[in-house]
Amino acid sequence: MPRRLAITGPYQAEVLEYEDTPLQPGRVLVKTELASGKHGTTTGMFDGRTYAGQTFDQQMRLFVPADGGPKPPAAPGNSGTTGVGTIVEIGPDVARWRVGDRVFGFMDVRETNACGQNGIWELGDVDPELALCLEPAYVSFHCVREAQLR
Repeated sequence: MPRRLAITGPYQAEVLEYEDTPLQPGRVLVKTELASGKHGTTTGMFDGRTYAGQTFDQQMRLFVPADGGPKPPAAPGNSGTTGVGTIVEIGPDVARWRVGDRVFGFMDVRETNACGQNGIWELGDVDPELALCLEPAYVSFHCVREAQLR
């Protein structure tokens, strides 16, 4: 049975077993080679305090005070944000990818990841360890862009 690194409570992490579910349309199963989390995101999930008393308002695009007080993250929570691996199974309606393609993208720290076909990219000649840095770099760039600094 495959295993994953899960955040199970404030300052608590465990290796848990899980079962892969049948792939939904538009998804692929990736055998993970490397995976990591972003410092701020993972810390926010791990300490349970970073977002305490706040909720993210999608319309305003910022954190606002939460109604009814702080809500702890759902457990067990994911511990990763980015991964690299090889596609081992293709779900229905996937034309973009083939079994054996090496990809990187949004993934958890687990042995296999079911990924949306549009949330992964071809690894090509990119060093796998460098590929783990691309999503965090994009987030930093996106923050500067969203701030509309002039």
